This record gives sequence, C-alpha cells and structure tokens, in this order.
Amino acid sequence: MRPYPLAQSLNPDLPDVLLHMTGRHGERHSSLLSAIAEMSPASRLGSILDMRTLWASNTFDTWCPVVCFTQTTRRAMASLNGRRFDGVGIAFHVQPVFDEGGGPALYVRGDEYDELHGSPTLSVQARSRMVRYWPGARPAQDTDPPLPRSLSGISEWLHEREWRLPRPASVTGDWGWKFQPEHVAFVLVPNATVLQELITDLGQRRAANGTDHTWLKGVPVASIVGSEWVFKEGLDVAAWT
Repeated sequence: MRPYPLAQSLNPDLPDVLLHMTGRHGERHSSLLSAIAEMSPASRLGSILDMRTLWASNTFDTWCPVVCFTQTTRRAMASLNGRRFDGVGIAFHVQPVFDEGGGPALYVRGDEYDELHGSPTLSVQARSRMVRYWPGARPAQDTDPPLPRSLSGISEWLHEREWRLPRPASVTGDWGWKFQPEHVAFVLVPNATVLQELITDLGQRRAANGTDHTWLKGVPVASIVGSEWVFKEGLDVAAWT
C-alpha cells in the first residue's frame, strides 16, 4: 500500500512542520540515557545535527521506544518557552515523519485507557502512540478500594499536540530515525547566546569526527523576540504559522 501525500496548509492552526524540542521542563523517564540527560539543550541539538539522527526512547506508558514531536504554532511555542520548553529544537516537514510510521498521539479517556492500551489486537506502534486523557478521580465512597492509576491520576496534555514515531526492534535495530537534510525545515534557538553555543558545539564535533556539515548552511534559524518567533531575512518559512 502506498498512501497519498498528506494535505498541506489545512489550517493556520495546524502547521505543516513538526518540532522536536531538545530542552524541556518536567519529569524525565528513567530510560533516558544519562549521556543525553547531562547535555545542554544546545548540545543535544548539536548532536542531532551532527549525526542526523533522532534517538528514540521509552516514555511514559509506551510499549516501544518512540521519537516525540509537537505540531504547534509559533504563538503557542512562544507561550510555552521558558515554562514547558527551553526554546531549542529542530523542525521537520510532516510528510517524512508520517512516511516513517509517525502519527498524531492517540488521546484516550482514562476510563477507556487500560482496555485499549493493553489490547493484544492492536499493534505495538498503535499502543505506543496512546496518551491518557483524564482529569483524575476519587472513589465514590471513602470505604471503596483505591482507583487504578489510569483513573486516579491526572493526565491532560492536549496542549502539546504530540506526534510520535514508534521505533520497535522489529522496524529498526538502532532505535532511532536517520533523517535526510531535506527533511529538516529549520532549527530553533531562543537567543544569540544559545546560537553561539550551538555553533561552538558543532565546530567541536566537526573537529573530532570530521563530519560534513555543509548541508547546514541552507537551514533557516528561528529565534524568539518578545512573544514571536522570527527568522533570518529572506528565508522561506511559510510552513510554520
């Protein structure tokens, strides 16, 4: 089966790019490699650009490693900068992520979650894209038994507009996604200081590994000014609204 290409520019609220942020605030899953956890957001981005690879990892409730993205707008990302994310990341055109098996997260009510998430009739990939959507609950009576985590815990993450690219061992042996230069739409850095850190990091990697970074010369860079993301003059970034 060969799916047709995805429709583009459906709505200003649905960008045609997916962002992979390299710095975020909040709890980290225990499976995250310490070598990655200890890097700064700029160094993580430098590693991704140097190796042209996004490493997948097990996140909360996934059945296999996944690569996570967000399909968010400039305005929404600006509002999350400093609160949820550090404003450092890389944007990909949506089509190659879809072609590799990625798709929007499957948001499932908490009172339906355990049945679907544990269903053996669904693929590992489908179950790994499931995200529980639930405000939490408590037993009807004080004497009732405790509720399972799927019902008692709070999980409301619609604002992340998450996409997941599952990478089970049956699909890939390296637990990652090796992307091509043409898959990259732009990179994000919040300010000139982080940009210089990224440039220095890439220079050190090039000196150590001899990696060819010439493809990066044509990649647009977005930085935040006030509450808006702006791009270098003359760069075509119409895909990110």
